[in-house]
Amino acid sequence: MLSIKIISSVLLQFFCHCLSMTLVALVAHRFIDPLDSMGTSDGSFNANILNTATYLVSLAATISSFWINYQGRPYMKALNENKLLLRCLQCSFIFITALVIELVPPINETLQLVSLPTRTSLKERPLVSLRPVNDVENHLMGLINTFGFQAFLYSMILIDCGSAYIIDRLITN
Repeated sequence: MLSIKIISSVLLQFFCHCLSMTLVALVAHRFIDPLDSMGTSDGSFNANILNTATYLVSLAATISSFWINYQGRPYMKALNENKLLLRCLQCSFIFITALVIELVPPINETLQLVSLPTRTSLKERPLVSLRPVNDVENHLMGLINTFGFQAFLYSMILIDCGSAYIIDRLITN
């Protein structure tokens, strides 16, 4: 049944996913080689940190959206009763974790995901001229200098999924 609570929940989850994707893309853009041809429509596909990071965040957002918005009873089995679906969703998150930490490098290579840096080698160039965004970006880059990009990306995925879950529970309950 469609209600204002469900619509509000989905829209706020969408905003949460967009915010996470924007922050990850903003930071990942600092690691792109200026000579990379990804900005041209005529260039061939070159895997880089930007498309790797956005792919992983969007994959996690898609799976978490399905998990969070699964209705269950009275129309379908509850998620805890549907063991096969529950295990598939759990395995999906384990798979995303394995991709982020590069547990099995051949899988990352097959999916054309680049290796994520553990420490930054910043390419100093302005991305956005708006002052508040630059402050956020500088703060995020400080965190990445401390913990590495892998930890930042995995933290953003966890924060994104957790925030979407909390939003849904606060609105629909």
